[in-house]
Amino acid sequence: MNVLPVKIELERRLSTGFPTTPIAYPSVSFTAPAGLYLRCQIAPRGVEDPTRGDAYVRENYNFQVFVIGEINKGEAEVLTKAKQVADLYAKGMVIDVANLRIMTFKSPQIAGTTIVDSRLIAPVLIPVVVQVF
Repeated sequence: MNVLPVKIELERRLSTGFPTTPIAYPSVSFTAPAGLYLRCQIAPRGVEDPTRGDAYVRENYNFQVFVIGEINKGEAEVLTKAKQVADLYAKGMVIDVANLRIMTFKSPQIAGTTIVDSRLIAPVLIPVVVQVF
């Protein structure tokens, strides 16, 4: 699987789309700010191997972006940012890089809000399909 180049491109889109919002990346030291920030991770979901030449496969991933904000301020700020994240990866998004085509065939899902460790969190779940040529 091509986890690293896919991860790099999806994270690049996130950081470009939100240049002033702090973002926590896996395995990178990060001090959480008092205000709103994002945390992201990628989870492989398996490979489909349709017939279309020897090198062609489709890799499936879940790109997860957690919008994290302060509690006792309501949900508006966190849910607004979650919607912006979902819109950035809207159904039909395509990123072409090297021999990869990174796409979203389904709309991202905002999975509600919850409070964890005195922070309000709204997960944005983004199903991604990668065509490898």
